[in-house]
Amino acid sequence: RPAEATSVAAVEVTVAGPPKYLLSTTAMPHETSAAASYLEEALAAAQSVIQQGFVKPPPGLEPDAREVAAGKRVDAGAAEGSDGPLPGEDLRLLQPTLNIGLVGHVAHGKSSVCRFLSGKRTQQHSTEHKLHGATVKLGYANCRVHRCSGVCAPPECYTTSTGDRVTGDVPCRQCGGSTHVVRHVSFIDCPGHFDLVTTMLTGAAAFDAALLVVAANEEAPAKQTACHLEVLTRLGLEPDQVLLLQNKAELLFDGSGDRQGPEGQVLGASGGKGAAGRGQAALQRHAAQCRVFTRGTAADGSPLIPVSAHLGHNMDQVARWLAEVPERPAEAARSEPPRFIVIRSFDANATGSRAVDLKGGVVGGALLQGTLKPGDLVEVRPGRRVRQEPAMDGKGGGKRRRKKDSQRKVGAAAEDPGMVVEPFLARVQNVKSGNTELPSVAPGGLTGLELDLDPALTRADGLAGMVVGRPGTLPPVFHTLGLAVEWVDPVLLGHEGAAGAQAGEGDESESSSSSSEEEDGEAEVHLAGPGLRKWRSRRRKAAWSPPALEPGTAVRLHVGSSCCTGRVDKVSRSKSQAQGFAKLVVRLSSPVCAAIGSRVAVEVPEDGKVAAAAAATGRMAASGGGGSWRLAGFGTLDRGKECELTGPAAAVPEEEGAAFASSQLPGVTRRRPPKASIGEDGDGDLGEEEQWDDEALRARFTRRVVEENPDLLTRRRVKVPPLEVAKDGGARVVWTNFAAVCAAIDRPPSHLAAFLREEGGIGNVALAGDLSNAKTVQLRVFTRAFRTIRENLGHLLAKYCARYVCCRQCRSARTTLTRNDDCNMLRRTSTSMILT
Repeated sequence: RPAEATSVAAVEVTVAGPPKYLLSTTAMPHETSAAASYLEEALAAAQSVIQQGFVKPPPGLEPDAREVAAGKRVDAGAAEGSDGPLPGEDLRLLQPTLNIGLVGHVAHGKSSVCRFLSGKRTQQHSTEHKLHGATVKLGYANCRVHRCSGVCAPPECYTTSTGDRVTGDVPCRQCGGSTHVVRHVSFIDCPGHFDLVTTMLTGAAAFDAALLVVAANEEAPAKQTACHLEVLTRLGLEPDQVLLLQNKAELLFDGSGDRQGPEGQVLGASGGKGAAGRGQAALQRHAAQCRVFTRGTAADGSPLIPVSAHLGHNMDQVARWLAEVPERPAEAARSEPPRFIVIRSFDANATGSRAVDLKGGVVGGALLQGTLKPGDLVEVRPGRRVRQEPAMDGKGGGKRRRKKDSQRKVGAAAEDPGMVVEPFLARVQNVKSGNTELPSVAPGGLTGLELDLDPALTRADGLAGMVVGRPGTLPPVFHTLGLAVEWVDPVLLGHEGAAGAQAGEGDESESSSSSSEEEDGEAEVHLAGPGLRKWRSRRRKAAWSPPALEPGTAVRLHVGSSCCTGRVDKVSRSKSQAQGFAKLVVRLSSPVCAAIGSRVAVEVPEDGKVAAAAAATGRMAASGGGGSWRLAGFGTLDRGKECELTGPAAAVPEEEGAAFASSQLPGVTRRRPPKASIGEDGDGDLGEEEQWDDEALRARFTRRVVEENPDLLTRRRVKVPPLEVAKDGGARVVWTNFAAVCAAIDRPPSHLAAFLREEGGIGNVALAGDLSNAKTVQLRVFTRAFRTIRENLGHLLAKYCARYVCCRQCRSARTTLTRNDDCNMLRRTSTSMILT
């Protein structure tokens, strides 16, 4: 502070929400000018630090410019050696080793499966809370798989627990004994909505394996199920890296069609073995549909397990599969230079915190290869795009040489101005997995890196899609990409309407699909519904037209975890395009860091026509929502035009081979854990030869339902009689069959009357008739709206049944109230009437 101003206090810096910081000081009134000058000096010093991209330059950790220019590796701790990951059990306790994706159609139970296995609700965003738990953003959760240390046989010996924090001993669910950790994984919960396929593609960049969740009570495949399966196939996942789950299988065990046999036994509607036999047969039909539509895909031959995420049946089989899924080749991956893909980034500082306690920006993602630890110097690419000054014509008018994109003819050749980017150099300050701090991170599950970057750069996913690694080892940064694209049938990607418009649907499509099925024999015809027949016919016949892209058409590309828009500069006119292949040259609106040979997903506009100027200026945001975009194909990065690098990171010489894709990316051959670690010692429930047999897994699920949930098998549909109302004077209406309705739903009349009174909207209500006899009681409503009272009562009755009659898990109407607050209905709200 100024020496001549004795009353001016030291400047206090607080976080007002990056990139805004508040500088304040106090002074006596006669030294106000000195305090203002002092604040201006402090502001200039703070701006110089922020412009460098660092929160605060750590003493002794700044890279020497001469060493960087000479190509020397400035890596803290390199002299004394790298602290590798902890061996054995300690690594499984601290850091996840695999990323497991949860994919499938919307509302098929992906988040429920994740919540049962990890104990965590993945819907954390405020938008998801407003949508009553619908998945909109990518969800993240860690899970530890435990195995009984005693004599319990698989799969009962397997259990799971949360992996976000270190917990105590987890008892075995079978014998209650001690357990030990055999696997630690990270779940990436992807949204299943059509418009959010972009979010799914971002998370798929880190997949090591996937759980494809299919609702057993719906026809397979659903649109987004087919789309997500095609994405997994294009990513290169193998059948042993994909697990099919028939979730909600307990809903197929319905006793509504049972009847009594000649000797009193319960028979199904077709004379079978009742609800258990009918449910198992329905599971078999659904499994046959799943096996048909997964032919030739990443899930061809994968295990198919019927599960109930709410009841927990067969979830120990899922835990067993997680323990046996192939691992990454860790030894080879750690010898490579580190490469970390960023899926999300955020600011961990609370508003109003002191600047001296300011934390650096945090990037979250997966380390594909190498190792990282606190103190390592890393480079973040592409980094910041440097604006170029427009070129002048030199005639004093200050006119630009190039025309604006909106004035240029679409498809016309234009100058290539290129891009200039400045990668960030930063130090790793902290490494975390969930709430656990790690001494170092090895290739595996999701982790977070706290860098000494300004948190304003990382807030709101500001660095999502970038790549972090050792300086000089990262792939180049491109502004123009050359792609070899293979277009995919729109039906396989969930765009049935687009394909139908091109290929035609109706009678011809149905007849062609039927003729195609007859070639496979009649054994499969009765298993396939209309949607499945259409889908199977679509896979066999390529009667569709690829997108007709022209120069100037906007496209959206997904390269790794990066999503960017661009404009097509050139389209090949070779004959191979008719077979669904094309070569594109795309000029991007924002730079992307990618290696030659990387996989690329291509999205095109729904209408096929978007202004080229909008793509060139980046006004079409690459957000998580799909909007008017649809996934059209997949390709490979063949070549590209690199951006010009500037800043300290540009002085580091590139290592040889950094421009090409690594062999350790997801989709390569993995190794399975040794048998000793997973205890291949037989099975008291399923034999070794039938542990993944479809029929054995269905029989096991049926046995669990029969033994633990017999109420599901006796479930009946409840038929509510039509509402009968009559006038009772000028301002009263009587619900005459109120007692019959209450008897049908098995609820006391006073309870339903209390609910109607609390909800309101129909006037005051009161019970009438003989209150001592529940069969003759009526409900009197004080209202003059006789014409609409029947409809209003019907809406309220449906709301009552959804809240206090139907089970929220299995939707059964055979339930019992555990608390009945009829006598206190004037003092208690209806929400205190709890149903189990």
